[in-house]
Amino acid sequence: MVAYSLRIGRFPQGLTLGDSLLLLMAAICFGAVASLFIFSLVSLGVTLSPLVRMALWFATKLRPKFAKTMIDAPYALAPLSWFAGLGALFAVLIIFALAQRDLSVAWNLPLLSIALYFIYSVYASAGSQLVVLSKIVESPVETSLRADYGTRDKISKLKVARWAAPLLIVSTPLVAGGVTGEVLDASMRAAKIRIESPVIYVKQPYSSLMPKALANAALPSPSGYVVYKGVRVLFHGFGTVTVLAFKEGQRHRTLDIPNEYIIVERSQGE
Repeated sequence: MVAYSLRIGRFPQGLTLGDSLLLLMAAICFGAVASLFIFSLVSLGVTLSPLVRMALWFATKLRPKFAKTMIDAPYALAPLSWFAGLGALFAVLIIFALAQRDLSVAWNLPLLSIALYFIYSVYASAGSQLVVLSKIVESPVETSLRADYGTRDKISKLKVARWAAPLLIVSTPLVAGGVTGEVLDASMRAAKIRIESPVIYVKQPYSSLMPKALANAALPSPSGYVVYKGVRVLFHGFGTVTVLAFKEGQRHRTLDIPNEYIIVERSQGE
């Protein structure tokens, strides 16, 4: 909520204790949207893994020293999984939608998904190695691996990789994806805090501050109210103020209106 408030340049006013439930709902919506976004990118990376493996194979042919590095790598690349196909389809749809606004997303997010695939491979490989080494260490049968202190040291490093990898998977898309704002906006839309295409009714004195070009006299309105379309609601639902955004000529304006002076009607599907 703080990040979204900073994004729109407005903070909710007049919050009450009851509004904490709405804040919780907004947090849940952000978690759901962000989780779907991250899962889809990881799935796309897994789906692209055959191309990654092919590129690495060519790299080993061009530079034989790189082949030895690949063999000695502490973690194995994760295999292609069938479940990744559905998530990859979501990723393609998300990339296509976001690329309509910013073309750089079309190459930024696929590259990011490949980076996430490598991090996911660390997570999966560390887990597999931990299972094997833990069985050796916990086994009552004395073996050279069980007696080797290096085995326990390796287990400690694998445990660090096991919890560090998910943190990177979660944080990297939000920090380096370049679409954090879009994820925040989608979360607020899901929580019904941000409304893209509403019909709003505003009464004096605030209706005099609205552009006359956005007024729609063809729609019925309550007595004392003026009806407007083409306005975006940036913040609505809790607190004492509704934040509107609209374009007036070449200017982009935002306006805070107390809730008792405005009625927000969501369009169908909002």
